[in-house]
Amino acid sequence: GFNQVIARNNFISDNDDDFEFQYGTSELQPDTRHPDFAADYTPSGANIYQSNWIMNEMLVKDDPRIRYYFYRQVDATPGADAPPDEETLACSLEVPPLHWTDGGFTIYCSVPNGYWGRSHGNDQGTPPDNFTRTAVGVYPAGGRFDDSSFDVVGLGLGGAGAGIEPIILASYVDFWRGDMAASDADKATFLRAGLEKHIEKVQGFGALDANADLSEEPDAAEVTAYIDGVIADFNAASGDDKENIFAEQYWITLYGGAAESYNYYRKTGYPSTLIPNWELDPGPFPRTFLFPQNEVITNPNLSQRTDLTTQVFWDTNPASPTFPPAN
Repeated sequence: GFNQVIARNNFISDNDDDFEFQYGTSELQPDTRHPDFAADYTPSGANIYQSNWIMNEMLVKDDPRIRYYFYRQVDATPGADAPPDEETLACSLEVPPLHWTDGGFTIYCSVPNGYWGRSHGNDQGTPPDNFTRTAVGVYPAGGRFDDSSFDVVGLGLGGAGAGIEPIILASYVDFWRGDMAASDADKATFLRAGLEKHIEKVQGFGALDANADLSEEPDAAEVTAYIDGVIADFNAASGDDKENIFAEQYWITLYGGAAESYNYYRKTGYPSTLIPNWELDPGPFPRTFLFPQNEVITNPNLSQRTDLTTQVFWDTNPASPTFPPAN
């Protein structure tokens, strides 16, 4: 079990041991760039929508990783700190529905400071916003470091796609150990260790963008203040608030390789601070996914699932839609 692995002290415990896939910079034959870089750094602009929830979470808490995760093409967002724009961000003209306002959620359509993304469940189509929406940054996709230059994206910029696919990082293991910790004090210790390792790793990616103004990087004092603040908030909190602080930091750390966040959410229901689905009643949260169709066709012993609500053996929580709380 988990404790036996820890007792043997033979696991990923340092950033040098991180299990990750390294991408390259070749554009053709083969294209070895990070897939998110290839999608966002094109002559026609960015094509991925970043999560409004995570961008706002990092912005309001002054997370030192935000300039590495995201590259802003503009300095303001319609409906937040720029006038609403029906053409490029139609929802900036809309009033949030009652299930948002009743839940106390403040981010519906727009995150300020040019963090231009989308909220969960928004299916309003694709407006001409490829040169205004926020693109992936230098971590982990090998894009641009956000030095507040507010230029547009394009081929070969930043790290030219030489990013990574994080699979199991030492920082993830610290969060796993925190999740399994026997006391809140131990959990706080592992939370701190995970943040220290991950922020150090993320900051190392700044050098991939040779043309960036790295004077915008957070310094050591700012990083320390951020981590100390998270730990202080964690130690002062209790119940759901404490679990949410831990889970929010885990999810932010998982950015770019976040399959584990889906598992953690099914297992714990945290963070419960996620903004709700765009729709009032989007249906049950998927507890499993369908098998790949090719696998169903080629494997005579496999039958396709008939729904997405079947729970795996370790998911002993109530059935959807009762669980998880945010959907």
